[in-house]
Amino acid sequence: MTHRRTTLSTILPADEHAIESVVARYQSVAPAVTRLARSLTGNDELKVLLGPNPSASADEIVL
Repeated sequence: MTHRRTTLSTILPADEHAIESVVARYQSVAPAVTRLARSLTGNDELKVLLGPNPSASADEIVL
């Protein structure tokens, strides 16, 4: 896996780089996570999101 240096990583303090790394890794697997969650729940409208806020509806899961 090749790591690209983003503008965000150049302006963030060193301790914040871990957060950027987690988000980047999640984004690479997000479609698979969403497909799995949809198949397990039987809900084709389900959205799986990464974030600090709680779900806004029954069709959202926030990690």
